[in-house]
This record gives sequence, C-alpha cells and structure tokens, in this order.
Amino acid sequence: MRLSYSRLDYYEIVNDQRVEIFLMCHINAFRDFGGVPKLVKIDNLKAAMVEANFYEPVYQRAYKTLNEHYAFEIIPCRVRKPQEKGKVEAGIKYVKGNFFKRREFKSREDVEEQLRDWVKYKCNSRIHGTTKKIPQEVFANEERRLLKELPLEAYTISILAKRKVCKDCHITVEGSYY
Repeated sequence: MRLSYSRLDYYEIVNDQRVEIFLMCHINAFRDFGGVPKLVKIDNLKAAMVEANFYEPVYQRAYKTLNEHYAFEIIPCRVRKPQEKGKVEAGIKYVKGNFFKRREFKSREDVEEQLRDWVKYKCNSRIHGTTKKIPQEVFANEERRLLKELPLEAYTISILAKRKVCKDCHITVEGSYY
C-alpha cells in the first residue's frame, strides 16, 4: 500500500491473494501508518471486487465490511486503465528492482526482516524520484495528521462461503474435509 501524497510505502510478503490475506494486509498497513486514509484506490482484484464497474462496482462482502469498519471511501480503478494506478505500479517495480535484486534469503522470516529494514531505512527514507522529497518526512510533517484515527475496536476477519455437503455428510474447506 502506498500513501498517495507522501509516497510512504507499506510492503508485506504474502503467498496468495485470498480475501482474508488481502484484508489482513489492509489492517497491517493501517496500523503501520498509525491511521486510515480517507480514500483507498483499489485495483479490480477478486479479493476486493465481485464485479468491476467504475460507476456501480460490486465489492466482496468481507472487503465491504472492512471498509465500513475503518470508514474509508473506496475508489475503484477503471478496467483497462493502468495509468490510474501508476503510483502503486511504480512502487511494485521499485521493490522488485531494488529490494529483491541481488539479495539472498535464508528463510521467510529473513525475507520479512530484511523487507522491514529496507522499507524503513531505504525505501521510505530516500529522496523520492517524483516528489524529490523524503516520504517519511512528508508523512510525519504533513500527511500523518490527515489520517483518520484507527477504530478503538479491532476488526475481526470473518469469511462467509457457501459449502456443499458431500454424500458422507462432510464439507470441504480449503481442501480439507470436515
């Protein structure tokens, strides 16, 4: 996640784009920023959108409840308009070309630790190529105070799903029988 004005970045290593992981990344980013942005521009990935439509989008129920809990406005990207998400795409290109290039990792924990250090001491403390300012400083001096307070009550992730009962009275959840 990238804050648009300061260009302050939050990165996290994930293995897939399941809804619950996507929600957890939002929660972690909001905690890291110490607040919630007024607007969240969202790409049309399935973890957030059921139907991508700029004027009448249909959101995943779980994403919509997260949105209501944190009280941010969702701005969907228009389909096939990559220029609308240039800041995020540039951030992904930056992390791939700068953090992952020529590094070796011993374990997942090692990747996560190195990523946290890189974000803090390199990514968010460099002079940004577009703004010519240091994201951490712009965030601390100008943008932080504009974020909404985090809710007092923690958000609980719950995923609703339809399941079919098998002939032997079991159901499957993520490949396991119950």
